[in-house]
This record gives sequence, C-alpha cells and structure tokens, in this order.
Amino acid sequence: MIRRIADPTLRPWVQRSWLPTGRHALMVVAIVFATLVAYLYVVPNSEISAATARIGELKAEVAALERDNAVLLSDIAVYSDMKNLEQRAAELGMGPVRGAVYLRLPAGNGTDAGAQVLTNEPPALDETPLTPGEFIRQLDVRSLVQEVRESLVGAVDGLVRWFTDR
Repeated sequence: MIRRIADPTLRPWVQRSWLPTGRHALMVVAIVFATLVAYLYVVPNSEISAATARIGELKAEVAALERDNAVLLSDIAVYSDMKNLEQRAAELGMGPVRGAVYLRLPAGNGTDAGAQVLTNEPPALDETPLTPGEFIRQLDVRSLVQEVRESLVGAVDGLVRWFTDR
C-alpha cells in the first residue's frame, strides 16, 4: 500500500523542479519574447538614427565646402581680371619692356661661331618652315639618345654598386 505524505517538507526532492510551471512558464516565455521584439526594434532604430546624424553632418560639410568653393571662384574671377593683374604687376615694379636685349645663340650644328647681340629689335624669324627631316637633324636625336642611354647605364650601375656594397 502506498501512503501519501502530507507534509510538503517531507516530499522527495524530485518533485521540486527548477522549471516554472503553468503561469510562471508563460510569463518567462512572454518576457523573453518581449525582450527579443524590443531588441529587434531598438537596434535597427539606433543604427538608423546614427546614420541620419552622419548624413546631417555630411550635408553640413558639403554646404561648407560649396560655400568655400564659391568664395574661391569669386577670388579667381577677381584675380584673373586683366586690370587687377596690371595693377598688381605695377605694384611689384613690372611694366612694359623698354629696350629689350635679344641674343642670337649659335646653332646646334656648330656653323655659327659666336652669339650676336641685338638691341631694340626682335630677332628675324626664318619664314620657311622646316621639313621633318631638317627638324630632326636640328634636334640631333642621336646624341640625345646616346646621352639618355649613358645616363641610364650610369644609374643602373650605381644601383647595382649600392646593393652589392650593402
């Protein structure tokens, strides 16, 4: 025969459970659900409000930069005016040329031995245009290429010496 114990303190410990039962379990589930919903609502809203604040800052920065740009454009317009340029040049002691000295330098091919000094008249320009061949001959491309080649070889040799000395 099984006898029921009437005193709750004498009940076996197995009957006492740490899990809530009935209404208590429902309240725990409701609290967890409410916390989850609140979390899912608050986190995106806080991110949205942070992004909105950042957008406001960026818009203010853009407006400030546009104002600065407008000021700079107006300064460019003022400073590029020819009258202002002439006035500023006169303040610095510049003015129209009076008695220019022109030098005629020797040609690259060595035919002209010395430079001639001409005063108050610009040098006469040759009226006939150069052919491409004459232009290239005047440039003396071969010697120019040779100079570039020698400078590159010298630079590479210097780098090699620098790395080998280390």
